[in-house]
Amino acid sequence: MKRAAAYARYSTDKQYDTSIEKQLEDIREYCKKKDYEIVKEYVDKAESTSKEDRPAFRQMLQDGRQNLFDVVVVHKLNRFARDRYLSVVTAHELKKYNVEVDSVLEPIGSDPVGQLLWGILDAVNEFERLNLIQEVKLKSRPLAAKGYWLGGKPPYGFQIVKVRDESNKEHSKLEVNKEEAEVIKKMFELFIQGYSFSKIADTLNQMGLRNRVGNPWKFSAISEIIKNSRYAGQHFWGRGTKTNHRIFKQDAVVVNGPAVIDKETWQKAQERLQKYVRRRPLRYPYMLRGLVFCQCGAPMYGAFSTIPVYRCKLHSKSPGHVSISAKRLETFVKTKLQRMLNENIDFELLTRSLNEMLKENDPGDLEELLKQQQEYMQMIENLTEALAKIPASAQQVVINKIEEYSKMLETINEKIKHAQTKRTEFTVEEIRELYEALKNSLESDFELVAHKLTKKVTVYKGGYIEVETQFDGL
Repeated sequence: MKRAAAYARYSTDKQYDTSIEKQLEDIREYCKKKDYEIVKEYVDKAESTSKEDRPAFRQMLQDGRQNLFDVVVVHKLNRFARDRYLSVVTAHELKKYNVEVDSVLEPIGSDPVGQLLWGILDAVNEFERLNLIQEVKLKSRPLAAKGYWLGGKPPYGFQIVKVRDESNKEHSKLEVNKEEAEVIKKMFELFIQGYSFSKIADTLNQMGLRNRVGNPWKFSAISEIIKNSRYAGQHFWGRGTKTNHRIFKQDAVVVNGPAVIDKETWQKAQERLQKYVRRRPLRYPYMLRGLVFCQCGAPMYGAFSTIPVYRCKLHSKSPGHVSISAKRLETFVKTKLQRMLNENIDFELLTRSLNEMLKENDPGDLEELLKQQQEYMQMIENLTEALAKIPASAQQVVINKIEEYSKMLETINEKIKHAQTKRTEFTVEEIRELYEALKNSLESDFELVAHKLTKKVTVYKGGYIEVETQFDGL
């Protein structure tokens, strides 16, 4: 059962407004039908919908950020904010804290304006996030080029040491962990001798050797280590992507650093790896994955026959299921989005609504969050180092503590990400530029835009394609 907050507002300058009692009565009845449990009711008697006149509204938003309820229920969305844009913007803000907004008389986002605004908000937030990532990269590159370790757990075989630069500022660097390095050397030695990844894992486990957190070795971890050039002294930063960490991007930083094995051992291992690893053809990106469905309702996945296609998941079970050229489908969707993005947008109204959202948003003190981040990283590092020095009977307690602190660190990292994207105000020109960038990104980053603005793509027998977007109905 979801926990609900009921919000009602009465404007004294409108004699015909639905009374507070009637609004709450309808909300209570609606919650009963939806199986919501009302945990608190918020009531404002205001001249307008500005937040200055609505102390209960401000309190509701604050409680929402504390996750005191799961859904806010209003009688009608104009009780929630002064215009349709602001209603959706405020609901979008609450959504960040996993709080939904529901309306007795009109579901939010069900009309064309709501659908459009959801898409724009998501896209604007995504571009803001990407801009932040780019800024962080620009600041981090010079540090990475000097060989400093920029955060996270050190790879197995290495440990973190503190050093100071010419300005006496403290940084982290990696150095070889002698005890773990012996295990790494054993892995490479066995691999060169002809052992498989699985057999190496079994051998290490039989010798009583465990990974850093005390668990048995697995073939996947051995595989990652044998393929990692860091162990031969080639260190890198910004090498891969979130979904493929092995690729080398053009702007990756590569520096010489501490090595666990010599270059001759590395070369022999890589020569064997070329024969050991079965080569696969380059994968087609399938930029609409997760959005495409067959006429039967089943999802369609990317497959390769003579050309890349999207194919119904149930194609092998019964007739009547479809497949379609991936390039054809993606071109069709791109054309549809281009046409939709050429619709006229009221940028002044959208900017005002977004700025209202920013005034209600207080992600917290960034400096304090960064301090907490460093403290937890240091505690995890200390516990990790201590793990190798304590008896096996006591290790599980330390492992549990590391996992506990790691979860706390993840929460803090999310808060930092939110705080770093904090804006004081959008200008009309900024929103217009972001919107134009969104349109231009159909070519440069089609996958991102498609997933932000497309709800569902349905493919029918005979090649008919139906695209549901955030712009439908406009």
